[in-house]
Amino acid sequence: MSRCSHGGFAIYMEICAKFRSFVPPNPFRQGVDGMEFNRMALPNTTQLITLMNLTNMNFKNNFLILMLISSALILTNCGPKTSDQETNEDGTTTQAPVVDTVVTTAMVDIGEAQMEYITEGKGSTIILLPEAGMNTVYLKDLSRALAKSGHQVVRINPRGTGKSTGKAGEITMHTLADDVAGVIRTLQLGIVDIAGHGFGNQVARMFTNDNPALVRSIIMLSANGSVAPAPDAQTAFNSALNPNTADKEGLEAMAFLVGNLGDGPPTWEAIKASRAPEAGNIQRAALKATPAAEWELPKGAAPVLVIQGSMDRITPPANGKNLQKTIGDNRVSVVTLPGAGHMFVMNRAQETADAMIAFVQKVENIKYN
Repeated sequence: MSRCSHGGFAIYMEICAKFRSFVPPNPFRQGVDGMEFNRMALPNTTQLITLMNLTNMNFKNNFLILMLISSALILTNCGPKTSDQETNEDGTTTQAPVVDTVVTTAMVDIGEAQMEYITEGKGSTIILLPEAGMNTVYLKDLSRALAKSGHQVVRINPRGTGKSTGKAGEITMHTLADDVAGVIRTLQLGIVDIAGHGFGNQVARMFTNDNPALVRSIIMLSANGSVAPAPDAQTAFNSALNPNTADKEGLEAMAFLVGNLGDGPPTWEAIKASRAPEAGNIQRAALKATPAAEWELPKGAAPVLVIQGSMDRITPPANGKNLQKTIGDNRVSVVTLPGAGHMFVMNRAQETADAMIAFVQKVENIKYN
């Protein structure tokens, strides 16, 4: 209970109890004007005023009314903050649940492009880059877990996703890496830990090779490599990212993206809110225009963490092991999440965050102690 006294909370509870005794049960049971209420839930300011107006409650004195509204205002101002709404690709908005971190969405002009970024938390900076053809909405649970551990998380929407814009022609992987560097330099973030999911870690590698002085460590979430997905898995992934895919086919495709089939429906909804076909076209062109030798292996000495799912059928876990053998286990650490599929970054967000935090703390201790 941040910034609130326990005594103030006790008073609020007592007042709410009195408040409920005056309210007819029907509004709580059926809702008022589409708002669902729970008899055990504490009313917020809007609910208090709405119910007072709609039920014409006869309080014994005006002082109680004043206390009710004042208490709600106090608790609203001193409690955990609600994150900002995020705009999905289809124009709808997603409201994150109440958490004790503040989410801020903003734009930055880096010359060649206008980039949208989302910040959350305070502390050393972790950059999050999304999978191909997606914005960062589906990474919000991972971001929240990292922020609550004492880090500033900056999710960068690639050009062609969210409100990020930039030319779509004559693009290379260096261009996409420059977009990331432009955000970091403009915001004066200094040295960062950079993490990318799927294609996002390919951009992270390119960024590392072009900007070694800005990188403290690299975190590859589902590392791409020479081991390609099976044709049926690739087809399912492409189908999931296609806006024309119906729910039935989309849910069937989830069998290739999650380790636990129970995670299929929420994963499908998150993908629908995150997919951005225009960005996918830009990214495929950038990858085709850039020799793999320029981005495939992160150069320099920055430590690397690979987190992978043991059941990832899109970026098979053998890629992480191969990378470790190629670069060396003195520089590359591999964490495999048993039973996890490609979308473990949202299905197993807390486990992913825990592995990232342990790695980053180790890197910081080596660097500064």
